[in-house]
Amino acid sequence: MKKSHLFAILAMLLVSSSLVNAQAELPAGWKAYDLLDGKVSLAMPAEPELDTAEGYPMFTAANRQGVVVFARQTDIDISDNNAAADRLTFFRGFRDGIVGSLKEDKSGLLDATKLELGPEKKITYAGMPGYDQSFTAGEVRGRFWFANRGREIYAFFCLTLAGAERPIDEVVFPSFKLK
Repeated sequence: MKKSHLFAILAMLLVSSSLVNAQAELPAGWKAYDLLDGKVSLAMPAEPELDTAEGYPMFTAANRQGVVVFARQTDIDISDNNAAADRLTFFRGFRDGIVGSLKEDKSGLLDATKLELGPEKKITYAGMPGYDQSFTAGEVRGRFWFANRGREIYAFFCLTLAGAERPIDEVVFPSFKLK
């Protein structure tokens, strides 16, 4: 067998093995979904539901462990000369909107009276600058993540319910891929 054929076979086996291992790391019932016409890949705990009522695509998936919300907005007014300030303003608006809805939640999933925000963190994720912030509400753990590429904004919200074996954001955020 020629060396080049042997290397090709080994390379295919390595790729197959890494794909199987990547899928094996997902919790039972989770799957990587291609969203936004295949432009994004993301692991979700259930089949995501698409909502466009706000004028942009928002995907939501939930199971007994928690909730994942992913959204993308395009053509946002983030100027080149003021990008950092514009990004922070959009992040805080996104976060504050979700915090407001958590405080009004009557489902009993979390104790809004115990809502505590962690520090805002500047991040670079998938090559995009943005912000990240965790929170707790009693035994419930959550996280907001927000980044932009040019005039596109990608935003996540993950909520891990009390008693979950593993925080949902530890699965969702590393699975995010721009194609």
